[in-house]
Amino acid sequence: MTLIRCTQKLLKELGNPPLQRKTLYSFLIPKVKKENLKIIIDEFLFNLNMNLQAEGFPLEVINRVMAE
Repeated sequence: MTLIRCTQKLLKELGNPPLQRKTLYSFLIPKVKKENLKIIIDEFLFNLNMNLQAEGFPLEVINRVMAE
């Protein structure tokens, strides 16, 4: 299950109420453009992959997380 935690401002922009308030791994996606909110899952996955690589997670772990 993918869980994306957003600021109240972003939630309002997306028109979605928060469903859960627990985050196991946090990171910031700066300068997200309004037009990219339509593809927020793709934006999230791309940035998650980049953050996991920067943190030094093994490639097999990153691939498993991305597949889930």
